[in-house]
Amino acid sequence: MRLCGIKFGHDGSVALIEGDTLVFSVELEKLSNNMRHAALFDLAFVEAVLNAYGCAVSDVDRFVVDGWHPRKDVFQWGEREVHLPRAPYIQTPLARNILDAKPRDDAPIPYVTYPHYA
Repeated sequence: MRLCGIKFGHDGSVALIEGDTLVFSVELEKLSNNMRHAALFDLAFVEAVLNAYGCAVSDVDRFVVDGWHPRKDVFQWGEREVHLPRAPYIQTPLARNILDAKPRDDAPIPYVTYPHYA
């Protein structure tokens, strides 16, 4: 199974896991002389990184998207906008059901999102 993790917003990054092996983990700030803490809001970057490692978006079984502030759930994919609702940012004690997220298969990419706990 191929899982692709996406960290949107500041310190944007993308990672690919195949089975139990980390294939890559790339931070946006490390590429093309980008600014420190570079933000990721365009899925075209995710697609480009996957392609650079010989993987297409369609080769990924499930995307895992970071939780954060739910008001930002529209992202770019090149020229088009895509709607990816995310789990919330939470500053309370851990909930028992932290890993009970349901897959979102009605989106442009099959994904699941989990709360970000601070």
